[in-house]
Amino acid sequence: MRHYVLGHVAAVWAAAGHEVVTLDDPARHRDADVAVLHVDLTYVPAPWRTWATRFPYTINGKAVDAAKSLTSRLRVDRGDAWDGPVIVKTDLNYGGVPEQQLARARRLAVEAYIGGAGVTDSAALLDTAEAGDLTYRLQLLEAHTENLLLSSGAVIDLRESVSDTALALAAEQ
Repeated sequence: MRHYVLGHVAAVWAAAGHEVVTLDDPARHRDADVAVLHVDLTYVPAPWRTWATRFPYTINGKAVDAAKSLTSRLRVDRGDAWDGPVIVKTDLNYGGVPEQQLARARRLAVEAYIGGAGVTDSAALLDTAEAGDLTYRLQLLEAHTENLLLSSGAVIDLRESVSDTALALAAEQ
């Protein structure tokens, strides 16, 4: 959490004498006066939404969908008359990288389970709401995850080179 702004806010709370606890499993519970729901995914999974209802006050408790199409109406679509500059954003949070990592972790957990490695965490295998034809899902993930990760890497490289160029231009002025 330390690389998020929320990590810095939590440090301020701790310095002020408040106990700050980070939970990474919605099945675990601590009594608290206030909770902050922060899940690094576009759509907050049902177990975390349920977890958020356990507290008298939950910051972001109802913010369960961070898809750009839901949070912004400022869009330029194909066929629109706009011919000026645009900022391209994916609908998924952080380009879908967290979802890709979760899908990969689930695929590996399923492979480990099938291979007899003793994985018993059902959340790592599949959420009930996401269960379906497992063979199809594995084939789909296998086929697309590698391409998505390669594309994400290319976008990150491009973003970093643009940032470096912008910083160099700013330094010249």
